[in-house]
Amino acid sequence: TAARRHVGAAVGVSALTVAVGFLALAASRLALLQQFGLLVAFEVALCAALAVWLVPALCAATERRPAPARPAVRNRRGRTPSTFDAGAPA
Repeated sequence: TAARRHVGAAVGVSALTVAVGFLALAASRLALLQQFGLLVAFEVALCAALAVWLVPALCAATERRPAPARPAVRNRRGRTPSTFDAGAPA
């Protein structure tokens, strides 16, 4: 859809810049920082992909639809009851 293209592009570019930033940690001399950078960059890319494809699909699948209209209930006089009829004699 058009919304997915526009939002997906923004999410993709944002995730790309964050992932590249964390990938810069892979150039570190410390093995812990290298692993952290690679792991976080992968997770950012995964979360961006899920945000663009999975979340809209789940929203569409669980969308609430309005209940079908039921016919109005009528009282003995053939009128629909209201709060003003509560004290009136039947």
